[in-house]
Amino acid sequence: MDSSPIGRLFQSPAVRAAVGLVLGLIVGIAIVSSGSAGARTAAETLEPIGTMWVNAIRMTIVPLVVSLLIAALGAESRSNVAGRLGVRAIVLFVVMLGGVAVLGILLGPVVMGGLHIDPASAASLRASAASSTAQPTLPGFSSWLVALVPANPIKAAADGAMLPMIVFAVVFGVALSRLAPAVRVPTAALFRGFADAMLILVKWVLALAPIGVFVLAMGLALHLGTNLAGAVVFFLVAHCAVLLVIGALLYVAARVGGGVPLGQFARATLPAQIVALSTRSSVAALPAMIDGAQRVLRIPSEVVGVVLPLGVSLFRVNTPASWIISGLFVGKLYGVSLSAGAGEIVGVVGESGSGKTLTAMAIADLLPPNARVAAARYEVCGRDPRDLSEAERRRLFGRSLAIVYQDPMSSLNPALRVGRQLSEVAEVHDGLPRARARQRSVDRLRSVRIADLRGHWVHQGDPRPTAADATQASFDHLLDH
Repeated sequence: MDSSPIGRLFQSPAVRAAVGLVLGLIVGIAIVSSGSAGARTAAETLEPIGTMWVNAIRMTIVPLVVSLLIAALGAESRSNVAGRLGVRAIVLFVVMLGGVAVLGILLGPVVMGGLHIDPASAASLRASAASSTAQPTLPGFSSWLVALVPANPIKAAADGAMLPMIVFAVVFGVALSRLAPAVRVPTAALFRGFADAMLILVKWVLALAPIGVFVLAMGLALHLGTNLAGAVVFFLVAHCAVLLVIGALLYVAARVGGGVPLGQFARATLPAQIVALSTRSSVAALPAMIDGAQRVLRIPSEVVGVVLPLGVSLFRVNTPASWIISGLFVGKLYGVSLSAGAGEIVGVVGESGSGKTLTAMAIADLLPPNARVAAARYEVCGRDPRDLSEAERRRLFGRSLAIVYQDPMSSLNPALRVGRQLSEVAEVHDGLPRARARQRSVDRLRSVRIADLRGHWVHQGDPRPTAADATQASFDHLLDH
């Protein structure tokens, strides 16, 4: 065994995998640049090797996760500890995902603000997407919730449904911990031995990482080629830059919150990161995560067996930022805009909860004080509300914009006279005297054919017609300006 510094460096699984990644990209780009059909054909014949290596990783995932969880929870003395550890991990995941989402909201508009897509490139990319992308069928929340309890655990394992398998393993492990010691101890030992055997198999597969990563990286370069549109390159670079910032912050969190030296943390996580990069699958990187956590960080197997499977299923740290960056890119690609000129009507269509009302409230500056509006351009009547003082914003929105709320019952205050509420708009935003503002409210009500005005100023009886008429009066106020 080579004991020189270079030799010790190349004994590191992370370094060997990184070398395979870089060499694969270089060779793939070189083949594309050369234009050699023979070289491309030879490279494509090697692609099954990369697929076989990925399959070898994937075949260890479900058995390893299930056996680790059952072994950790099956011991009666550890089941309560493992349960508390799982709850703490989930809470931490939620908090960190929220932080990543906020970071994505802050960085996304800044990073994607420099993207400019010319019409010809945009049309080409849209045509390519339309011809190659099928419309996915997304499950509803109830379907997702029902799927958490697998009707057939064997089928769930075959489908690679990680979260249902975790639910099954957790329930099975807790049930095992309630058995008599004569049955529980040997059964838990059996699953512990199964997990140890799977970890050895994982080490064998990871030893082949340089070859597998090389072939996968070469195939990636062959398929991407050098003909990517500039907009796609910008998107990929911007996306990767945001994810690198998030990854660097996670390294800092490991150092500050966990007290782990950065070098040691890098040695433990880099192989898994390279596997995830080359396979584009965080689930496929789970065996490498477990190996690094136990071999490099010396984390107890009971902790690894609970936290890492939950992390792979729930802590998709890239998802919030990726959705934001991708949404901004698609918006620019398809020219999505909420601009509405004089006499124009813009409709926003979406499922319940998709953010239609939230968007309208953001445009009208009616969100809570702790909310932040992020947009490449945000103008009302040619002015950016973010650059205005509070008084200027009130004048701008009071004279230029009106909202018809979904529920007419909540549009008016039943404790106040209707006339006072209608006339207040003109008094506050137009500076009209009370008498003139009141008269204008009467005129507006007449315009929507409400008779007997003087007898109905007090909010009485069924309030729904009055509320609807009040919103119409708001529209008339808007149309006057």
